[in-house]
Amino acid sequence: MPRIIKYEKTSSTNSVLKDLINKNPIDFPDTVVISYKQTEGRGRLKRVFSSPEGGLYVSLCFKENSIAFPTATAAVYSMLAIANIGIQTKIKWLNDLYFNNKKVCGILAEKVHSYVIIGIGINITTETSEFPKEIQDKAGSLFPGEKSRLKELRNSLAKSLIDFFYQKNSLNIFSLYKENCFTLNSTITVNSFDKTYEAEVVGINQNFELLIKDSKNQVHTLSTGEIILNQPR
Repeated sequence: MPRIIKYEKTSSTNSVLKDLINKNPIDFPDTVVISYKQTEGRGRLKRVFSSPEGGLYVSLCFKENSIAFPTATAAVYSMLAIANIGIQTKIKWLNDLYFNNKKVCGILAEKVHSYVIIGIGINITTETSEFPKEIQDKAGSLFPGEKSRLKELRNSLAKSLIDFFYQKNSLNIFSLYKENCFTLNSTITVNSFDKTYEAEVVGINQNFELLIKDSKNQVHTLSTGEIILNQPR
């Protein structure tokens, strides 16, 4: 099992782990960094990731070449950990979990030397008013306002995540991801490399790339980019 480093508050669990790896990039031991609040949480594209006290913020690292597979694995394991406390979430490609049409979990993967750092942020009891105004219509929590349960829920989620990542299991990540990804069979708007266009999602491949059909009925793969669902489910 990994060594576990816990904070009540830190800048960013990914940043803490990145600094530790930079000090020992050759043979870094399995390490999990956990915090109950982040002051400089971040998401994809250098966006701010709101990280108030009602959440759980966890970073882990693995020797990996690909970023897509660890990210998808983290989405599945986070979904299963949340299911263990009674909430069924769904995956929005590639790295977000949704509940009641709001984002409750975000995942950030970063490459550092030969490692991939996976950061997982889960909104547990944060109320709408505690999020920045600009995301209050998009961000949600698993148990908003239930502060008395926060410690118990954090402990359960952290234990489940560590168990899923570090104990051997026979889970089929691709099948579970595909079964629970609500982006599939939707029409989307894609923002990628300064281009914006509409497409239909017709599938996903083993590399966790979306298969999208454009206006000319040609099918392409989408491995990166920002997507907006035009027909949310």
